[in-house]
Amino acid sequence: IALAGAVGWIWVSAGQRPEGLRRTRLAMAGIEPATAPHLEARLLGSWSSMACPEAGPQELAADARAVELHRTLGDRRALFAALCQQGRTLAEGHRLEEAETPLQEAEQIFETNWPPALRAPLLITRASLLRRGARFEEGIGVEEELLQLAIALDDKRLALAAVT
Repeated sequence: IALAGAVGWIWVSAGQRPEGLRRTRLAMAGIEPATAPHLEARLLGSWSSMACPEAGPQELAADARAVELHRTLGDRRALFAALCQQGRTLAEGHRLEEAETPLQEAEQIFETNWPPALRAPLLITRASLLRRGARFEEGIGVEEELLQLAIALDDKRLALAAVT
């Protein structure tokens, strides 16, 4: 559970998403009441992130549970990430109005002293949500902020996400 939750991003980056999903499903089957909440939350978030753009009941439930667990644990950074992922999953599922709620909360809890790179998931999801909602004028400002962040971080993948 700990390992599968920690390495989900590697499967995606390596182009091995199906294998990562298979292994994550196996780990999820091992969740039991004695599972440490932070490990369960990280695994569920990894699942949802890897499964994207799928936005079915399992992914939505995983996001909701991850948010609930991080809220209980009081880990603001992890809660921020879980809220961004929940917004992304909802947006992918064309539930645009519902996606606003977790994104607004994520925006409220983001702290300016956090590493700037942590803001990227919020900006990516916000830009996607605005595009899907045909709110293109608003989206331009968010995409410009994302591009500036990518330039500051010298992150070419993030820059590509900002301009596509």
